[in-house]
Amino acid sequence: MSSDRVTIQDIAFELGVSTATVSNVINGKTKKISDETISLVERKLEEMGYLPRQARIMMGKNPSRLVGLIINDHEKYEGHPLEDGYMSKLVNSLAIESEKRGFLLIVKLAKRIDDVPLLASLWNMSAVMVQGFCEVDYQYLKNQMHRPLIIFDGFFPANDSYVNLEVDNYQGGVVAGEYLRKMGHSRVLCLSDNNICLDALRFQGLCSIIPQSNLMIIPKLKKERESFYKSNLDEILKYSAVFAVSDYYALDLIRNLQASGVKIPQDISVLGFDDTAISADTFPPLTTIRQDCEKRASIAFDLIYELERDINLRKVVSLPVEVVERETVKKI
Repeated sequence: MSSDRVTIQDIAFELGVSTATVSNVINGKTKKISDETISLVERKLEEMGYLPRQARIMMGKNPSRLVGLIINDHEKYEGHPLEDGYMSKLVNSLAIESEKRGFLLIVKLAKRIDDVPLLASLWNMSAVMVQGFCEVDYQYLKNQMHRPLIIFDGFFPANDSYVNLEVDNYQGGVVAGEYLRKMGHSRVLCLSDNNICLDALRFQGLCSIIPQSNLMIIPKLKKERESFYKSNLDEILKYSAVFAVSDYYALDLIRNLQASGVKIPQDISVLGFDDTAISADTFPPLTTIRQDCEKRASIAFDLIYELERDINLRKVVSLPVEVVERETVKKI
């Protein structure tokens, strides 16, 4: 049976279940379906090469040129992950690069990783790129999905069995520290919503240059941060500079400080990380650590070609960073 003729009815007949059951599994409506039945349907879909109608149309025009980008719909984005400056810049860069290379980019937001292997199979994706999950999720994908997998900013301190395209987070902290020290700052506060993985590396890099630096863990949700900054304003102002682990948190801090009458950079300097599009258009324009999303996108598609030649490829690529100097850090 050819893959472009397999129907939901065929799958249902093979398994002895209803077409509604197969359709519900495909569309993620599985609350009333047992785990055993879900697994049976998923395996049969892949085994028989089922493709949804839209995928058959696309594959007919441009076979095997679909690439998936799966983004973790983390609670800190409050339902709007693609409105985050870094995420929008990443998606834009990948979309432009995919068109140059003759691919079609499919973007999916996911709170859980479980349905990604089925999605990749149903759409016969050439490769899957994943952003923002944990090692246990990547291991699940590696075990369940037999196609090229590229991880963005994975954190694997003792595991090199993936293709991981990352920014050099520790060096990013080092660059931030060197710049702030050059500008005369020795009392630096680092802002993050956690003290693990990538953000921890950025803080460690900062501390390697300015050992007296301290870390302040801030709430993930915007409303909670507003109250937090008001309660901790005096503590924040004990420092001459703040290094935020993202432009999002840097700009959020500036907005809250300005609402309390604090002047940037006269009263306190702020340094961000990412160099998102909006960082140049704020008042004052944000000084930040730049990572090159265009280069990340180009390397990602180069890695797809490498993985097509060798599915067992193991590789870590670290992207460099640099300071983009604007107006939120003063020299003292």
